[in-house]
Amino acid sequence: MGAVKLDDLATLVAAGAALLTSFGVPATYLQARSAHAAAEKAVEAAQIGARALHADARRTAQREAFISLLTAVDVFGRTATHRYILPIASDISNTDLEESTVAMFEAFDELTKAVALVNLDAPEVLLPTVQRLRDHAGSLTCACQTDDSDHDDEALWWVAGEHGDEEVPTDTVIELFNSAHQEFVKEVRHYLNADTAGGTSD
Repeated sequence: MGAVKLDDLATLVAAGAALLTSFGVPATYLQARSAHAAAEKAVEAAQIGARALHADARRTAQREAFISLLTAVDVFGRTATHRYILPIASDISNTDLEESTVAMFEAFDELTKAVALVNLDAPEVLLPTVQRLRDHAGSLTCACQTDDSDHDDEALWWVAGEHGDEEVPTDTVIELFNSAHQEFVKEVRHYLNADTAGGTSD
């Protein structure tokens, strides 16, 4: 009985092999296989395109955030300078000082918002510089509120130093802010140029 089953099996195998030899692989199978391969390639191409679009959108958002921050820094620097030198004028009033102070604080608020926007999606390498820029802007806000027309050089202000907070004169506060501004511009240029060359890593 067992021998008969083996013989039957052998016959079926031989018949199947003969059919494949005679007629080949069914056309519907080949078509399905080809369609599957084409679909896989289409999905892969779509994924690559989506990643490229996402990267472009992110770079655009980053550039806009950088521009917004640089603009805010420029406006703040001008309003802070105006407030700092205003007491030198002989014909100023308390209203002039108050309006100038308000303008400086509003500019600082805009700078702070711009910093927050950059921090949302900026590469890690830029974050320390962005934070220093914001910290020194805050110190400058305090230092520029003086009402003394002589600008007392003995006045000291707390700033964020390399080894912790430290007290420095007003001129140093201004220098630290300007230095942080220049450093940020330099690092943004380097980041964007590396991005254009395809060498940026987040």
